[in-house]
Amino acid sequence: MFIEICTEKNLSCSAELRVPSGLKARWLLISKACSKFSGCVAQISARQQSGTTQSDVFKQAFTLYNTSTKSPFSLLHAYKILECAPKWKQYVDIKVAAVNSSKRRQSEENEDDEPISTASSSRPMGQKASKKLKLQQTPNADIGAEIVKASNLLAKAAEKKALLSRERTMAINRMANHAIMSVDFSTLSDIAKKYYKIEQERILEEAMPEHTATGSLDAIRCEEVSDEPDEEDFQSQEMQYLEYSTESE
Repeated sequence: MFIEICTEKNLSCSAELRVPSGLKARWLLISKACSKFSGCVAQISARQQSGTTQSDVFKQAFTLYNTSTKSPFSLLHAYKILECAPKWKQYVDIKVAAVNSSKRRQSEENEDDEPISTASSSRPMGQKASKKLKLQQTPNADIGAEIVKASNLLAKAAEKKALLSRERTMAINRMANHAIMSVDFSTLSDIAKKYYKIEQERILEEAMPEHTATGSLDAIRCEEVSDEPDEEDFQSQEMQYLEYSTESE
C-alpha cells in the first residue's frame, strides 16, 4: 500500500528503505485519518439531499472533518486508493456495523435506565449493565487488533521483499565475478588484460581476505608460464641433440 501511494504521488520512495516500525506507524496514521474521513463521507451521503453531486459530498465531508478534528484532511490521494481496496471496504463495513450496534445498545440501555431513580445511580454497576459495557468495548478492541495484525503483515512483507532483493543482487554479482574470473587472456589486448587482472584481484580480495589477491594471481601466472616451455628451452634441447648425434658418429 505504501508503494502504491508513493506511485500515485510520484514520490521517489522505496519500501526497502523503511523499517517495519516506520511502516507500521505511518499506516496507523493513514488508516486513522482515512477512516475518520470515510465516516464523514458516509454521514454526508446518508442525508440523501436531492441534487447533490459527488463533488458536493466531498466538499461537505472536508468541512465536517475539519470541524471535528480541527485540522484539514490531507490524505485524499491515500483515501482514493483505499476506497477501491476490498479489504478496506470490509474494514469500513465492520466499523460502521460496530458503531451502529453500539448506538443501538446505548439506546436500549438508556431506555432501561429511565425508570430507575436518581438515587440508584450511586450504586455499583450491576451484572447486566457490566455485560452490556463489555459488549460495547469488544468491537473497538477487535478492530484495533485487526489494524495491528494488518500492519504486522505489511511490515513482514516489506522485510521479506528486501531480503529477496539482497539475495538477487548477490546472485547477480556472483555471476558477474565468475565471468570475469573465467575470461581467456589469450584473446585480449594488453589494456584489456590489465583491466581484467585488476578486477580479478579485487574479486580474490573479497573472496579470500586472508590472502592478498596480487600474490595469488602472480602465483597462478607463474604456474601457467612454467607449464609451457619457452623458445630458449627448445634451442637448448636442440643443441644437446646435435652434440649427441655428432659424438655417436
